[in-house]
Amino acid sequence: MNMNRQHNTTTTTSIGRIGLETWHGPAPVLQGVRVRGRLDGLLLETSVRQQYRNTGERDIEAVYTFPLASGARLTGMDVTLGGKRLSGAVIQNQEARQRYEDAIDVGDSPVLVNQTGTGLHTANLGNLRPGEDATLEVRYAQLLCHEQGRVRLVLPTVVAPRYGDAHAQGKLAAHETTDPDLAAHYPLELEIELAGEVAAATSVTSPTHAISVGANDDGTGRIVKLAPDAALDRDFVLVLDGLAGKSFAILTPEPSPEGSPETPGAAGNRCAMLASFHPELPVSREPLFLKILLDCSGSMAGDSIRAARVALHAIFAELNPADHVSFSRFGDSVEHTDNAVLPATPRNLKRLAASATRADADLGGTEMRAALLSVFNDVACPSDATGAPAPSVLLITDGEVWDVAAILASARKSGHRVFAVGIGSAPAENLLRTLAEQTGGACEFATPNEDAAAAIVRMFRRMRSVGAGEVRVDWGVKPLWQSTLPKRVYGSETLHVFAQFETPPQRPPCLRWNIDGTGHCLAATTLRTAPAAPPPGPTITRLAGARRMDETPDSAIRTALALRYQLVSEHTSLFLVHVRESGDKAGTLPALRQVSQMLAVGWGGTGSVLNLFADMDRMVRHDGPSKWRVPACKAPLPPPPPSCKKRAVSSPLPAAAPDAVRVLERFDAIVLQGNDFAGAIAILKKDGGEIGKRVEQLESMLKLPNGQIWAVLLHWLAKQRKADFTPSPQAARLLRHEVGKIAPEICKTIEACLPGCF
Repeated sequence: MNMNRQHNTTTTTSIGRIGLETWHGPAPVLQGVRVRGRLDGLLLETSVRQQYRNTGERDIEAVYTFPLASGARLTGMDVTLGGKRLSGAVIQNQEARQRYEDAIDVGDSPVLVNQTGTGLHTANLGNLRPGEDATLEVRYAQLLCHEQGRVRLVLPTVVAPRYGDAHAQGKLAAHETTDPDLAAHYPLELEIELAGEVAAATSVTSPTHAISVGANDDGTGRIVKLAPDAALDRDFVLVLDGLAGKSFAILTPEPSPEGSPETPGAAGNRCAMLASFHPELPVSREPLFLKILLDCSGSMAGDSIRAARVALHAIFAELNPADHVSFSRFGDSVEHTDNAVLPATPRNLKRLAASATRADADLGGTEMRAALLSVFNDVACPSDATGAPAPSVLLITDGEVWDVAAILASARKSGHRVFAVGIGSAPAENLLRTLAEQTGGACEFATPNEDAAAAIVRMFRRMRSVGAGEVRVDWGVKPLWQSTLPKRVYGSETLHVFAQFETPPQRPPCLRWNIDGTGHCLAATTLRTAPAAPPPGPTITRLAGARRMDETPDSAIRTALALRYQLVSEHTSLFLVHVRESGDKAGTLPALRQVSQMLAVGWGGTGSVLNLFADMDRMVRHDGPSKWRVPACKAPLPPPPPSCKKRAVSSPLPAAAPDAVRVLERFDAIVLQGNDFAGAIAILKKDGGEIGKRVEQLESMLKLPNGQIWAVLLHWLAKQRKADFTPSPQAARLLRHEVGKIAPEICKTIEACLPGCF
């Protein structure tokens, strides 16, 4: 599924608007990935080394979109290139992009890592010379959770195909892609050190990979290593059992905040604290009103749908006659077994179990938002007058959709608690966790080799947990700032709370809450002090800054916090430049090389369970990028006037010029295939429509080279149509470069003709 490439030999199978593709083109630019992590308590700090190599004969720009775990924050970047190791810094996006383009123009090698979507980041390596190797190391940190005596660590390695438009809905730029290639293979090396309380786990297992576990060098912790021959084709999951869910706190000195608009005042003994609480709450005796929604889209075929059926039968076994339940399944459409939640009587459960047994991944695309809205609105619950509790939705899915923002907005408005069970080898963890968190629900995951029924049992315990209200933290001293607490807390979850103090507290904090008017308290068992660190501060301090940034609606303050704590955000990026010696600078613009994803094992019925192309007619239909859905030009342009030299250069492009945006989109798509300007123009000449004919007329009239006219025309059209179309950085760069080679007086001559001709 790799539309943005030129191929020497291809074998392609397409279903609707999706294609799975093998290709035999240039050797892959990504050579492999090496992961090193350290889990100390519930804090995971990870470095990911991406190894790149240009085996071709042209300078290239490598672009790789990769996933991060839910809640993970990029904290740093190092690049080794040409025998030099350089460190990146976080700067604002606009500045980073401009400096990136400036470095490309002068032949240096810039590196840019930016946030591109929910849980996705993109690395851009410019001007990698022929035969060169580059190592990009990104570092990130995240907080894990105790979940009923276990800690589950997930390191995403692949972005599975998702339903929808990656660019319009997923907000990826035109040159950023997550398309998979069946021929792609990227080796994975991984090593995780277990320190602190997690080193005492009674069981350390991986349901996704073969691992070895041994003692670390000083005998105080353990080392988990991945067996050889692993690849970036599934998420790495590590499960640590036998861990008591104790609560703890970490205190860290904070660097001076002077000059930071959101925290005025002297630094003093200012510090930050992370408190992690794991309250055990009683089980509710109230009946459960449950709406079950099963994803039966094509991407669930194979491993995922089988695991989902097992999970459904586990659900029905957990219900009692006082509970109420409904069952719906969705894909392109939604099918409700009933239009209301019905009592969980043996007869009703038998009927629902029969429906679950028949469920298959045969409903096409993943229209998740429409399905959730239908379940929220069309499946009736008993009225509030009966005293029924708020309804809950149990969503079983791989979550592989791009329309994240709309789904979250609809769920927040519904009043339903959404509990999600993520199924598959690479589920969309960020979407499902966020969906659960923002609606007061919870989330569980089950890979093909994990016990889906056990995940459901854990989920039911959370569903039946009594919600605790009036939640607050007693820090011992008044904080300058504290992260927002949920309105209600449910059992079996870890609550991470950050705070900032002018004076360090002298005792562990205490979490307080009320249930039915009775107060409860849980004190952290330890208060550990982490060592000081220079700006941007220790990891805990930076994660506190990230939480504060997430909770601040003001974009200026969010940007200031991201810069202060050196965090990648929607407003900031990691950036550096490798300045080349004069004799080593790139002399031509680099060809774009987009790194394809490996296909996630088991996706859509592929992998070890089904033959690769079995049941392909059931596979999900994905929308391609908008630039590939180009409508044919229906209205021809009017004939050019006899003379166009007197027309004003600033005249706007007439509204009746449908070819304009079409040609810009086509040029952009051709450039993203790695073509140079001459190659792009050669293709445009074949399908340039009326604009192509006008270029030929101008060529004859002005006696100027065809390429010069195309360059000035496309550059001018891009300015005229900027409200309708934004070119990719690669296309804009190529046009800027080509126009820069033309004498200014020639550009003016051509531009003077364009308003009248187009």
